[in-house]
Amino acid sequence: MGVSSPEPPDRRHRTRAHVIGTAIVLADERYVGTFLIENVSASGALLAGDSLLSVGDQVRVLLQIRGCSRVAIRAKISRRSERDGQQLFALSFQVPPTVQDYLQNAALEVQVLSPLTLVVEENAELCNMLTGELRLTGRSALAVHTTVDAIGWLHAPSVSVEAIAVGTEFADMGGLDLLEFIALDFPKVRRVLIVSANQNLVGGADAAHSVLRAPWDPETLQRAFAP
Repeated sequence: MGVSSPEPPDRRHRTRAHVIGTAIVLADERYVGTFLIENVSASGALLAGDSLLSVGDQVRVLLQIRGCSRVAIRAKISRRSERDGQQLFALSFQVPPTVQDYLQNAALEVQVLSPLTLVVEENAELCNMLTGELRLTGRSALAVHTTVDAIGWLHAPSVSVEAIAVGTEFADMGGLDLLEFIALDFPKVRRVLIVSANQNLVGGADAAHSVLRAPWDPETLQRAFAP
């Protein structure tokens, strides 16, 4: 009896990697917009942006992922949703398996090697704005919505968290200030406290390396996260 060949990998279930990068999208050879890449896998990607696209649209996409060569691919908009007022578009890639494997391997490698900046902020508009601006400065930034999730990322063995920005709404964690907790258990992580325009500083500010007050400008943002 012959030996059966191994099953080919099911690329639909490959891990989605959070990466830093942008995607230039064209439809019918017309420029649609430049989107932030939320995550990418062998079979697709999730983009965030303000330009309007519809489910079923056929597009051409130039993926620009930090640490990887630019890749031009064809894709289809398979899903459209909204999160905290931000438009999200799921892409299904229409590329050969070799290109899918390249994207998967490259994205996972970049994810492991890129230090991560976490943004923990209850104000959705402020959180999305800060996460997007940090990505545009070259950081791999991720929005986190609970202190439990933030601590999970800090403990993740395959991720190196280099900075965390914490909104004042998350300052209290069962009587233990989140920033003080990070200062004790993760002293090498840079700690930034986010304060809204008319808000007074709260307890726990002493545990932060810097305070980022909204609205900020690019220079203030760079200074707040500088080592």
